[in-house]
Amino acid sequence: GTAKLEAQTHIYLADAPYKYPKKPSATFIAKGALVSPLILDVDGDENKDVMVINIPFGLKNLVNFFMRGKVAVNLDVYRFEDGGYADTPSFHTSLTMDAPEGREQVAYTMGDFNGDKRLDIAFSRTVDSLAIHFGEEKRLIESKPTHIINVPSFGQARSVALRGEKHKDIILFHPGGEKSKQVEVILFD
Repeated sequence: GTAKLEAQTHIYLADAPYKYPKKPSATFIAKGALVSPLILDVDGDENKDVMVINIPFGLKNLVNFFMRGKVAVNLDVYRFEDGGYADTPSFHTSLTMDAPEGREQVAYTMGDFNGDKRLDIAFSRTVDSLAIHFGEEKRLIESKPTHIINVPSFGQARSVALRGEKHKDIILFHPGGEKSKQVEVILFD
């Protein structure tokens, strides 16, 4: 059978302090997928954009998971422009990564790693490599990773300014696994 999932994300923009409309200012709908929305500045314009992380539950993704150990993730970005959000995404990107086993989890984090004020994305590409994609002006991220860093990559990643600079660095740790006492720190120049 098929999963009849529908995830709705509603955004309410205040008309005045603590005064919200009865109907949402924007609604984003995803069918047949698990969804996690994030509010962040993707393009460095100091407006809060909406990124919807979408893991489809379709036949193709299930076959990839069970046969190849891979999972596809879609990222849709709705930029905040002209006082609101468009009905269609400003950016769409699909990523494929190794699926973790057991209690492990795909590590991912976002931040400005190269100092250009655009959002960059780091995620577990494979069990032992972290892919870094720098953001671009005309699309969310570069189609191929800017850097591939060979580290145990399943776990949790955090984007932090370790050196007080304008760009972020990455701390990667592995709670609950065999590498639970190991921490990787990735510094960007």
